[in-house]
Amino acid sequence: MENPVKSDIPAFRMYGNIYFVGSRKVSVHVLKTEVGLVMIDTGYPDMYEQILDSMHSVGLDEKDICAIFHSHGHIDHLGGARALRDLTGAKIALGAADRQYANGELDLSYAEELNMSYKETFEPDILLKDGDEITLGNTTVRAVATPGHTPGAMSFFFDVTDGKETFRAGLHGGMGINTMCKAFLDKYGLSYENIVATALDKH
Repeated sequence: MENPVKSDIPAFRMYGNIYFVGSRKVSVHVLKTEVGLVMIDTGYPDMYEQILDSMHSVGLDEKDICAIFHSHGHIDHLGGARALRDLTGAKIALGAADRQYANGELDLSYAEELNMSYKETFEPDILLKDGDEITLGNTTVRAVATPGHTPGAMSFFFDVTDGKETFRAGLHGGMGINTMCKAFLDKYGLSYENIVATALDKH
């Protein structure tokens, strides 16, 4: 790779078999399992080389990525997904309610608000629903629906192990209220159904 973009946060092993390979702008994690690597979110489209470089710096090989799990369907979390799937052949999992965000049927990727254009649309291979569990080797990832930021936002829970110690880890699917503000909902004709009253009152 020529002149890879460097992350503004050096990649590091968080604990046991979970690594951080993202940036200050957005998190990207890699979970190491017996059968390959699971990437959780893929950042902005322009982070593609940065993520690969970060993986290499902690001894991870992108060719070992077997699955990509997305917390939700916004451009800053799924921007590099199509390119990474093309490179690795990994299966992409996304909350079912965010499918149309990813494939471009609904213009709700938040790209416009970030002054970007979402061009790398894709069809997810796996549409997640609340309570789904995916097992890869000795690691089982449980998806828990946490809608609000997007309808299909998912939080992921799994065990991380370091030596003889094992802990339960979780990654939240998205807490931003930027898509739960009245102005945003009205702009796109979205329902107030899952929006807390305080968020509407303040915005």
